[in-house]
Amino acid sequence: MLALGRLLTLGVRPIRDKKHNLDAAVELLQRAERQILIVSGELNEDFYCNERIQQALRKAAGSGVRIRMAFGPFKDNEALGRLERLVHDYPNVELYELKVRPSRHYQLIDNSVRLQRGHPAGTAEHHTVVKENSPTVAAAYEDAFEKLIQKARLV
Repeated sequence: MLALGRLLTLGVRPIRDKKHNLDAAVELLQRAERQILIVSGELNEDFYCNERIQQALRKAAGSGVRIRMAFGPFKDNEALGRLERLVHDYPNVELYELKVRPSRHYQLIDNSVRLQRGHPAGTAEHHTVVKENSPTVAAAYEDAFEKLIQKARLV
């Protein structure tokens, strides 16, 4: 993963405040054509219960985009319930519960990555970067996701 950090330093768009962070997430989700992979430390109500996020996920799922999400052991019940309904409504959506909180939190949408730098569980402050249209970076994060879910429980 160290080499992956170097790949991310070129051509990234930094996002430092909560509103623009949410806007960037929604924008990327809305552009999905093939796949969405999300790794979260926890299922946070502020993000997963947000109507714009929910609409973007439902629209993508409805158009056939494969969506797979993995999250750590900390979860908000409302957020989990909404994602379980999404899984129930769309066969192309999968939800994985990890035994430990992952150190990297990211969204991979086709060939773009939205990466949150490390932060303690439950903290609202995130330093986020977006790396768009980078098949090399996307492939590395997709491989990391596949390895991560090998030890996860399918919800």
